[in-house]
Amino acid sequence: MSQSDLSQRVKQVKVVLEELEREVTGEGVPREVLEDFKMAVDHIRLSTWTILTATRTTGYRTIVAQFRLNRVAEMCRHVRFDIQSGLIGSDFHDLERVHASLEETLQHVAGLIKSGEREL
Repeated sequence: MSQSDLSQRVKQVKVVLEELEREVTGEGVPREVLEDFKMAVDHIRLSTWTILTATRTTGYRTIVAQFRLNRVAEMCRHVRFDIQSGLIGSDFHDLERVHASLEETLQHVAGLIKSGEREL
């Protein structure tokens, strides 16, 4: 993607975000919609900040990995809340895929934690 194309897309995103801001600041917007909007904007903001603050010494990939860990922890909290509140039920078709992904990730995380404990 060229700089010009990227610049044009950023301008388009800005216009859409400004339109969304006007819509969500109106009365009668459900809290869940506002929270989803906030989470999406926060994700973009934090992703951009992460990229801007990455240096050659700290390593871009390391900073992005840390960012992902923070985001996944936040997302898991939201999913847990949605399950507890009944918003997500057993009828959701992606539950098995999410469960399998979480199980596999947990196995890898547990392996890292155990290998780190051995080094202490």
